[in-house]
Amino acid sequence: MNSDPSYQSNPLEDTATYTMLMHLSQFAAYIVPFIGWCAPIIMWAIKREQAIVDQHGKIIFNWMLSAIIYSVGLLVLTMLVPFLTIPLLVLLALASIVFIILAAVNAKNGQANQYPLAIPFFK
Repeated sequence: MNSDPSYQSNPLEDTATYTMLMHLSQFAAYIVPFIGWCAPIIMWAIKREQAIVDQHGKIIFNWMLSAIIYSVGLLVLTMLVPFLTIPLLVLLALASIVFIILAAVNAKNGQANQYPLAIPFFK
């Protein structure tokens, strides 16, 4: 926080930073399992009344649900064709990392884009 009395924070910039952090909070799952799922949902719930935060929350939740569906589907297929599905699981994990970073950068720039491959459960 800036101690200069003439300093005024920009609400749009603050919201852009908040939505960026919502996307990046998914990476917490790599440190503590399930926190990466809970953190963005909690952040969404806290400021859901702001339209842009609500929009980003839906985008994130769509991706999280889609990633779960893809992961479970691939895990089931692993029993049938492990040589094919294990690389696809790794590819899904790498794609998720890239998608999250791109979404965070877009959020910081004030844009709200759906994650590629996300199923639009919430609009």
